[in-house]
Amino acid sequence: MRVSHKQQGGLAWVTDAVADPAARVAVVASARHHARQIVAGLISVAATGQRPKFYVTRWMLRYPNGAEVRFYFDADEMRGTQHHAAWLAAISGRSRVAEQALLGLRLGRWPRALFTEDACS
Repeated sequence: MRVSHKQQGGLAWVTDAVADPAARVAVVASARHHARQIVAGLISVAATGQRPKFYVTRWMLRYPNGAEVRFYFDADEMRGTQHHAAWLAAISGRSRVAEQALLGLRLGRWPRALFTEDACS
């Protein structure tokens, strides 16, 4: 699997976030094929014994420690969701999606977001 530098940074950032068992992380991708690359990347960088399970029908990764990463593709899917962190990967020109993602950052003491322009090349 070919991983861009921006995607490597995002994968490391999410991996760090899911070290907390209570973590709920949103990954907003521009398309499903980008999300599939991110899923594959997150599974490949996880330590042995810490690899997450991918639930295809829910577009969710669940780590053995209980942390979850959910994938979103448009603003309507994100309505009412709550997360500790959000990675917005390649969403240029989609301000409504970014707005919904930021509104959903309500969990934890220091919610945070990472924006990358082109996470999947």
